[in-house]
Amino acid sequence: MPTAFIRKLEGSGPLPLSDTAFLREACSIAREVPARYDLIRDGDPPGPLFIMIEGWSCRYKLLPEGSRQITAFLMPGDCCDLYASLLVEMDHSIMTLTPARVAAVPRHAFEAEILRRPALLRALWHMQLVDEGTLRAWIVSMGRRDSVRRVAHLMCELYVRARSIGLVTDQHFELPLTQTVLGDALGLTPVHVNRVLRRLRLENVMELRAGALMISDITKLAATAGFRCELSPPPRAPCGLKRRTWSRSEHRSHHNQSRAHDDDCGGASIPSIRALVPIRRSCAGQIPSPGISRRVVRASRHSGIATGSPQ
Repeated sequence: MPTAFIRKLEGSGPLPLSDTAFLREACSIAREVPARYDLIRDGDPPGPLFIMIEGWSCRYKLLPEGSRQITAFLMPGDCCDLYASLLVEMDHSIMTLTPARVAAVPRHAFEAEILRRPALLRALWHMQLVDEGTLRAWIVSMGRRDSVRRVAHLMCELYVRARSIGLVTDQHFELPLTQTVLGDALGLTPVHVNRVLRRLRLENVMELRAGALMISDITKLAATAGFRCELSPPPRAPCGLKRRTWSRSEHRSHHNQSRAHDDDCGGASIPSIRALVPIRRSCAGQIPSPGISRRVVRASRHSGIATGSPQ
C-alpha cells in the first residue's frame, strides 16, 4: 500500500478521505523491479508516473566519457517526475538502487483526476517545491561546501526525509547507498567519501555501516553541515490567516542567540541570519564607512589582535 506516498503528501496538511482512497487505488498495482534497473532512460518519451512503494532509486545523467552524476535520491513515497508529460523526451534517467516495488500510474488519467481534487493538487505542488529545495541544496553543496560538509548535509537531508515517512527509529534508518553511489552524488571519489565517513565516525557524529545510518549526535551533524532544514518549506497560510512576522528587535535577539550558540560550538554551528545577508565590503574585506578615510580596524574576537592598517 502507498502509505509512505500518502504520508509524504499529508506533510503539507491532511487530505480528504476520498483523495487518499483515490491514491490507494491508483497505486494498487505495483511491480517488483530488480536493483540497477532503468525505469526510464535519458531520451525516452515520458512514460507512466512512477511512484516508489518500496526500495530506493536515483535520478542520474551519463556524461559522454561514461562518468555518472546522480542528481537525486528517491526513497519510498517519492514520485518520479510528476510533470514530465510537458517534455518531448526525458532529460535524465531513473534507475533503481535496490530491489523495489514501483507503481506505474497512467500519467494522463492521473493528471486529469487531480485537477478535480484541489487539496491533492496543492499537496503535489508542495511536494514539488520540497524537491526543488532539495535540488538547490545539492547545487550549493557542489559549488560551495567542502567534502565534510557535503557528506554531512546529504546525511541530514536523507535523515529528515526518512523521518517524515516513518523510517527512522532511534536515530537509525536503512541507507542502502554504497560509497561509489555517494561519490557519484557528491562529486567525490569513493576513497574520499570513505575518509570523510571515517572522520565523522571517529568524531562520534554518525556511522554508515552494513547499509544503515546510525546518527550519534544529530545536533553536531547539522552544525557541521550548516543544515537548516530548509528542504521542507511550510505551506502558505490559508486565506484569512496571516503568518506571523518578526520585528527588528526579535531579529536582533535571534542573531545574538545564534552568535552565542556559535561560540558554544566553536564557531561551527548553523549560520545565523546575519551570515545570510549580503553586505557590501571593500576589497580588503572591511565594511566601508562614509566620511572616514581610514580602514576600519577590526579586532579578532578570539585573539584580540587588530587587523587592517591606515590608508
